[in-house]
Amino acid sequence: ADGEVRRFMNANLHRVRKAQRKLPPLVTSGRVHDLLAVYRRLNERFFDCALQVPVTWGRGGGRARRSGLTFGSYDPVLGLIRIHPVLDRRDVPQYFLESVVYHEMLHHHLGGIPDRAGRTVYHSRVFREAEARYPWHRQALAWEKDNLPHLLGASAELDRKRRAEAAALRRH
Repeated sequence: ADGEVRRFMNANLHRVRKAQRKLPPLVTSGRVHDLLAVYRRLNERFFDCALQVPVTWGRGGGRARRSGLTFGSYDPVLGLIRIHPVLDRRDVPQYFLESVVYHEMLHHHLGGIPDRAGRTVYHSRVFREAEARYPWHRQALAWEKDNLPHLLGASAELDRKRRAEAAALRRH
């Protein structure tokens, strides 16, 4: 019974939201990387241009944690992909950024699969197999492992700058 209730809740979540959320302003041109160009290339190569999902630089749930960083997120309610701005750097290789965008595109494309208990599984076997079809998947995982401490520091620096800018705006 618990699984049936959870499945019902997941299927009807959109009905109980307090307010409709709107898409934020989309920012696709970064200082270094152009997300729209990355998205279009991946959409053509892996999805036959079938996906239509907006993409933007932004944090979403991408806060720095001691053990990791959320590089990208997919919001199924808005149908929006957000990529953490810490990846808009010259030292982030194109293949790594592409792997993050591709991962989030897969979330849009495949959605979640309910398990026996009614919980939604997003990183299913089917998802992982599709993710592994990205040609530089292994290299991207290795690059992430080697560079995570650097990216955590860069993310913390971005947060400090953002807080300082917000404080300066409040003073004026």
